[in-house]
Amino acid sequence: MRSYSVRFFRVLIFAILLFGIASCKKATEPEGVQESRVHTRTAWSPDGRQIAFTATIEGVRGIYVIDTSGTNLRRVHQGDAEGVAWSPDGRWLVFSQARTIYKIGSSGDSLAQVTTRTPSIRPRWSPNGTRIAYVRGDEVNASIIVLNLQMMRETDLLFLGNVPSWHPNGKEVVVLNSLPPIYGFYAVHDSTLAVRELDSFVSPEQCDFAVLSPSGDAVLFVKKAPL
Repeated sequence: MRSYSVRFFRVLIFAILLFGIASCKKATEPEGVQESRVHTRTAWSPDGRQIAFTATIEGVRGIYVIDTSGTNLRRVHQGDAEGVAWSPDGRWLVFSQARTIYKIGSSGDSLAQVTTRTPSIRPRWSPNGTRIAYVRGDEVNASIIVLNLQMMRETDLLFLGNVPSWHPNGKEVVVLNSLPPIYGFYAVHDSTLAVRELDSFVSPEQCDFAVLSPSGDAVLFVKKAPL
């Protein structure tokens, strides 16, 4: 009888707590359906004061910029843009749309097409602002291209590479190598094309979208969960 009473008492307490939480939730939650926003591929401005990202807000897809204080949200470009990145001086944003690379002023002016060949995606500006590294191709057959903005000349940097990031030395592009059976991160010199291995993996599930740290001594990357 005693054990039964203890169990009953515990169940009674749990029921009271559950009812109390549910009642509190109903009383405090606002009515109506709030918009769900998916913010993707965020990028800090060079001065650390702003964040650019792609999102659909109030039904409008585009590139948005917000102050790091969480205020002053504004849309600087409308459209299905991806992979936004800042120029080193903070004056420009570069992105891909319709698998073509564009740049636009950080205030939303002076939109200009950068590449003519498609597909071109995932652009990243060099530290000195004179070059852009990007991916040409798709997930299966992607290569790394470096575009000299002063001469508008393209260089094939690496065959079968993905998600480029510039090393802070301004001379190397760190990429994810997608050539099986070995996958890994490699630094490729943009003029000599010398390659050095940073890390390796045995499966594509162990490494995905990545970005190099500002100091150049670490790589932040996505690890796919097993199915």
